[in-house]
Amino acid sequence: MPSFLSTRKIEIPSNYIIIYFFISKCFAPRPLPVDLQRWIGSSSSPVVLVSFGSWLSAEHLPISAQRAILETAKGMPKVKFIFKRSRKKEEGVEEKKLWENLPENAIARDW
Repeated sequence: MPSFLSTRKIEIPSNYIIIYFFISKCFAPRPLPVDLQRWIGSSSSPVVLVSFGSWLSAEHLPISAQRAILETAKGMPKVKFIFKRSRKKEEGVEEKKLWENLPENAIARDW
């Protein structure tokens, strides 16, 4: 199972610079669940997968950071977002409510 390290700097015409950094292990792809295939294929919108990898999950971020991420998705209605979640800890009431009321262009999945 090959692994690789990649970094890529992207300059955007603004004050922002995004640096992508990831370490990945390559596995044979598995088919998407049918309902997720339908959701992705139901329009020509671009799809963004939001994942913090296996070292960090959204549940470990402060609630304010989680809210900011979801507000960003809500502000981009022409883009679909899939949020990878792995709930390994008990959610608080506020956190549970936040993830139950996702914008229409977002979906959260555990895996």
